[in-house]
Amino acid sequence: LVRRGELAEAEQWVQKLAERAGETFAAVELRARVLKAKGRSDAAAKLIRDFAAAGGARATLPAAALLDTLDMTADAEGLYRAYAADSKEPSAPLALAGFLARRGRLSEAMPLYEAAWKAGPPEAVGRSSVAALRAGRGSPADAGRVEAWIDAAVAAAPQSVGLLVLKADLYQFQERFADAVAVYREVLRRDPRQVVALNNLAYLLAVRGGRPDEALALIDAGLAVTGPHPDLLDTRGVVLTRAGRADEAAADLARAVADAPAGEKHFHLALAHLRAGRKAAAATGLRDATEAGLRRDDLHPLERPEWDRLSAELARP
Repeated sequence: LVRRGELAEAEQWVQKLAERAGETFAAVELRARVLKAKGRSDAAAKLIRDFAAAGGARATLPAAALLDTLDMTADAEGLYRAYAADSKEPSAPLALAGFLARRGRLSEAMPLYEAAWKAGPPEAVGRSSVAALRAGRGSPADAGRVEAWIDAAVAAAPQSVGLLVLKADLYQFQERFADAVAVYREVLRRDPRQVVALNNLAYLLAVRGGRPDEALALIDAGLAVTGPHPDLLDTRGVVLTRAGRADEAAADLARAVADAPAGEKHFHLALAHLRAGRKAAAATGLRDATEAGLRRDDLHPLERPEWDRLSAELARP
């Protein structure tokens, strides 16, 4: 209802939720979204801050993330900093570092990551570090620093499959796709059921390697482990689209979008519809992707040419 601008009715349902469940985080989030949509951003921010103050440390991080999502940047930063300072979790500074990276302040985030590598669990720090490079459009020098940290962690724990996955993910960011494929294969040699490696290797083989049959076997193996997980269904949709099975792809992608809507999933669904000859549905999918905030540069580098082709095709009468 909020997305459709039907704010009066949305407010009624939020009130019903609060009456039944109390002022839970879900109710606060929805109430804040209504207030922001009505142009009352200050009231929305105060509502979220008050929730964090009443809930203590456990409420601070979700409140900060909500403020971040609503682009209430100054308030979000204050709560992220409070969480990093007050929480006893070794990984607490990662939330602040990730926020800074997403806001184009990667240079401020990198010292936090350097400290976290010395104190925190290496796989959690590694995941956040690689995500920060993507979000903050990290430079080759930034990527080199993260690579050195990951290499040191791998040397200290050579048996860790999770660290190898992170190394391959970093290679993808660096567009060293052949190196990424080799590391994912090594991961699967050690653990054939490692879902991230199954998913990511399937994607690379389909989109870059021109090997959709092998890719399909890999992603089906991943789905056998997880069940119909939306992210893996999304990848299978990409694989099936590349294999010329656009209708099957669209079915998987429609389910993925329904379960976990996201810009990239809408984009993949648009591609499948276009390959199946459904131009109007493809246009709707691209519109949904952009409304979800997706931009060309947010895509995996291997898919940016697909954005260009899709946009050009939809622009033709």
